[in-house]
Amino acid sequence: MLVEPKEFVIAEGLLPLHTRLARACFDVTVYLDPPEDIRRRWKVARDTSKRGYEPEQVLDELIRREPESAAYIRPQRSHADIVVRFSPIAERGETIDDPLSAYVLLRPTIAHPDLSGVTGEDTREAMHLKLMRDEDGKPVDAWHIHAYANRELTGRVEQAMWRGLHVPEPVPDTLGELNPGDRSEPLALVQLRLTAGYSIAWWFAGAIVAVIAVPDLYRLVLSMVTGVGNLFKVTPAEPATYIVLPK
Repeated sequence: MLVEPKEFVIAEGLLPLHTRLARACFDVTVYLDPPEDIRRRWKVARDTSKRGYEPEQVLDELIRREPESAAYIRPQRSHADIVVRFSPIAERGETIDDPLSAYVLLRPTIAHPDLSGVTGEDTREAMHLKLMRDEDGKPVDAWHIHAYANRELTGRVEQAMWRGLHVPEPVPDTLGELNPGDRSEPLALVQLRLTAGYSIAWWFAGAIVAVIAVPDLYRLVLSMVTGVGNLFKVTPAEPATYIVLPK
């Protein structure tokens, strides 16, 4: 398959971080890490509604593929720069039937955008940032985005992050959209942080001329938001690894 050179290339797959050689090809890596019960629900919902399978067939396939998942898919989590998990907040008594909050682990393997401008006491209901230990015991920054937050508050945060792009057009309507009329505030903020925050860092790292020459910056940013949004709506069969690669 021929891939035409672009300013940004988003690669999606199950095994892109499996080998050291493959990992060396990418600049920023994102691993989508849903809890097992949510992953199974996503898988069953997708394969029964879009692929014509019966629930029992989907579950049987998950059981059959579990050894491969444990051996080849999940170990890639440790190689990702960013790990994103959507799940309920157990401390609040939430279940997988409630709106899902987001947990974003930011490993020190790359430079991350400064979140101090959008996190503070006035936004703590919507999100907070803390230092914690990852599964391997290494320290990571953890950005928690709460699904129960007031929409007015998360909207102010979105506007603040969007203003950092210095784009005159409004925030895209598709931000955070799961399905028509169904919106996730944590998804919206994750999309915006991954697209807006890291794209600015990438532009200044290796594409300053492209920024100056882009006639329609809004269209470029909108395509980034849509592209990353589609990644989180594919409901992957396995935990999936997503990579964004500048030209």
